[in-house]
Amino acid sequence: MKKNKKKMFLAAVVLTSILVFSWSPAFAQYKNQEKIPGPGGEQTSDFPTYLKQIINFGFATIGILALWMIVIGAYQYLMAAGNIGKVDSAKETIGSALLGLILGLCAWIILYKINPDLVKMDLSRIQGLGGEVGAGILPGSLPRSIAGKVIASEDEMRKLYDPLIEKYAKQEGVDPNAIRALIAHESKWNREAISPTNDYGLMQINQSSHSSFFSNGNWKDPEYNISYGTKYFAQRLNWAKSQTSDPNEQYYLAFAAYNRPANPNLGYASLVNWQFQRFSNQKTG
Repeated sequence: MKKNKKKMFLAAVVLTSILVFSWSPAFAQYKNQEKIPGPGGEQTSDFPTYLKQIINFGFATIGILALWMIVIGAYQYLMAAGNIGKVDSAKETIGSALLGLILGLCAWIILYKINPDLVKMDLSRIQGLGGEVGAGILPGSLPRSIAGKVIASEDEMRKLYDPLIEKYAKQEGVDPNAIRALIAHESKWNREAISPTNDYGLMQINQSSHSSFFSNGNWKDPEYNISYGTKYFAQRLNWAKSQTSDPNEQYYLAFAAYNRPANPNLGYASLVNWQFQRFSNQKTG
């Protein structure tokens, strides 16, 4: 009984730590000085991306270890030959493994409720470890290349797309930093990003919700994607202005509605909003 209490206490500490680090804008804005290796040959100094990789690795490890312990417990049970002590030991092994699975599932559900992006673990769409990135790559999967040159930094990607962002943000009457924030969060500046929920390009335009976007042009084209996404965000911002007179709250609500118009996603809005503040501070600092 004491052992189980210790295990449950440790699991609670781990889950609490995950939630704090996942939700805190202060930690989200932290950047390591050195790049950290990740899956698919990518490297990142972005703390939220690094944390997401740790979480995904942790869930995979929990599943594999739990399955392995269940197999061991089943083998011990079969080989117990009626020995009560061995039978109890086998049952405890299987019970602990199942408890670990249940706690892991609860953690997954909690993180999914905060933000589904935190638990996306589909690596099957990664095309390769280098060279040109093709369609079917998940948001944030690197390396990225344009005209044969691998572009690793956000600053270099911004040089490519900032003129378009400024142009269409001015045209639609929105803060260009809001568009930068959406692109940074949605696709990490990857113009060929595709999500498991069929969101495409720099601003991750959803195929089922925006069918006209896909019939009228190439979603990979940065200008077409940014112009459409900015116009759509401007519509969400106009809606937000009808809900509150506070400019900060207007952008917050607009971010939430950009992700989920019918039921604005405030958890998503928090993540995009710290990106918005980050870009705003860069501009004025």
